Amino acid sequence: MSDSELREQLLLLEDVARRFLGDCYTFDQRRLIIDRHPGYSLEQWRTMAELGWMKLPIGTSYDGLGCRAEFVAALFKEFGRSLCLNPYLISVGVASRILEWAASEPMKTNLLEGIGNGTEIVSCAFYEAQSRYELDNVLTTAVPTNDGYELNGAKVAILYGIAATQLLVLARTSGHSTDSDGLSLFLVPTRQRGVRLKHYSAHDGGRISLLSLNQVQISSQRLVGSADRALSCVQRAINYGSALACAEMAGIMETILELTLTHIKTRTQFGKTIGSFQAVQHRAVDMYMRCELANSMSSEAARAVEELEFPQQNLVVSAAKFEIGNAAVLNAEEGIQLHGAMGMMDEMPIGHCLKRIFSLNLMFGDPDHHLNSYRRLSLEQRVNW
Repeated sequence: MSDSELREQLLLLEDVARRFLGDCYTFDQRRLIIDRHPGYSLEQWRTMAELGWMKLPIGTSYDGLGCRAEFVAALFKEFGRSLCLNPYLISVGVASRILEWAASEPMKTNLLEGIGNGTEIVSCAFYEAQSRYELDNVLTTAVPTNDGYELNGAKVAILYGIAATQLLVLARTSGHSTDSDGLSLFLVPTRQRGVRLKHYSAHDGGRISLLSLNQVQISSQRLVGSADRALSCVQRAINYGSALACAEMAGIMETILELTLTHIKTRTQFGKTIGSFQAVQHRAVDMYMRCELANSMSSEAARAVEELEFPQQNLVVSAAKFEIGNAAVLNAEEGIQLHGAMGMMDEMPIGHCLKRIFSLNLMFGDPDHHLNSYRRLSLEQRVNW
């Protein structure tokens, strides 16, 4: 597909998504949805599945569309523009990638078709209280038994565990607590005996869960990929999810800019609209420039997860997550300040934009984590040269 054809297809997807979300996910509807169980609209989720959105990244061998990450990122940009919350990021954006890359054929066929039609939601239990975004810092254990494994441990920050039918659990099958090797992935049903989930409402309106595993017996057939070699696949999927989070933040930044421009063109002070003051105009221009930066870097991140291998992929994704995360926070703070005190009222969408940006910044590594990762990888490359 040529660049012009790709751009045409992306614009078509963006237009369909924007019209659908504009009709079905207004700000007032969003406030009602996030206050109710399970934190997203089941009816809209089914409609999204009927539109084929869940099938975008899934390969054609599993009844998917096999689209590149740029198409999924275009959808996430529209999610950001409308502040739409749902389990898509973790289930389709991360879990489906791991399953397609690493799972056995029977597991792929059953789960990917279910994820694609919206009936199966798979969340990921990777992080622990002590890990601080370090995926190899795992204390949860999976001890071999006669017919499988016994899992024990605890996980935090599980996105939409309240909606999940299955969990991808990262556990240690060998080695010490911070070894890169010795980590394995297991597909664990949420209703399995010994599995306990505690659900919370996040400050942006989404849902997160805590997981405890107490003598959970798992068949060896529920091992995803090779034993002791799960880390690279998980890291690759996290990069994919980070690129989608970057696209969502870019969409939120555009909404913030639109809300702010509308406000400064209508709000009067000293007999004039505040948008007529040069200092305010300069700040609006800075916000626009940061939006352009975010769009450019999110596009690069989406291309990187498709085309680049480690460590170049990690470098591009970490750079994008750091720059876009900081730019998004700054735009939201500028927009709220230009709105005045009412910007933080629950009735005003711009305050909700800031809360969602804070959540996205924390997902898959905050800006400080990605800055440190970028520095470390850059230094390693220089040493290898």
